[in-house]
Amino acid sequence: MCRLYGMVATHPTKAECELLDAQNSLINQAEEDARGLENPDGWGIGYVRGGEADCRRQVEPAKCSETFRREAVQSDAELLIAHVRRATVGTPSLSNTHPFRRVNSFLAHNGHVENFDEIRPRLTEHLREGQRQRIGGSTDSEHIFELLRAEVSAGSTRPEALRRSAALLREWTRESDSKAELALNLLWSDEDQLVGTKLGRSLWYLQRDEPLECEICGHRHAHPDNDEAYRSVVIASEPLTDEPWREVPEASAFAVTESMELKIEGLFA
Repeated sequence: MCRLYGMVATHPTKAECELLDAQNSLINQAEEDARGLENPDGWGIGYVRGGEADCRRQVEPAKCSETFRREAVQSDAELLIAHVRRATVGTPSLSNTHPFRRVNSFLAHNGHVENFDEIRPRLTEHLREGQRQRIGGSTDSEHIFELLRAEVSAGSTRPEALRRSAALLREWTRESDSKAELALNLLWSDEDQLVGTKLGRSLWYLQRDEPLECEICGHRHAHPDNDEAYRSVVIASEPLTDEPWREVPEASAFAVTESMELKIEGLFA
């Protein structure tokens, strides 16, 4: 039951205002989101800057964390995924804090797989032994990350892996209980590629064709050379600014293309 933020851009782009100072910043959503709920059970920021990936996570609530504020201020990157957590599956702990990282790949999840304790053995059957050993926490989310990676290792593209994994999770969930809920809002990055799903939770997106001239900080959020075109895509659980955000359709899989457009397809084709 968390809140997500994802950004990918042609040039390093400042995310500080959207994380800290915007009308509906991520740190404000950590304190109280549109549902009236707090998301106090940890935070994480994963990013890729100049081809180098890094990730910072804490179990401390984002609103109380000076580290969160410092990382947000230093968040100029070509790709960034941020997450504030309201724990459902898996207790609050660093090993259960999103985004999960594998080398230059990150995954953050908003939602849950109902009856996950019953479903977990079926999921892990699809993983190699090394993948099982890499799972350091108890969340459904980290297990889903390895399921996606197993699909890619078997030859699927990332959008195909999303659809195949979602279909398996829906099948297992329904078999456990025909009324059980599968909520699967995912942001998954691999180096400079960003893909994801929308199922059962709110998700919005914004495409920008030029650097934001920010009314909050008074500066541009990116600085491409004069002859270079700039584009970016921002995806979030809730609109962060007063710009014209659009809602991601329900039960969809999406990918940010090389031309920085959001390509959206049905999740269960």
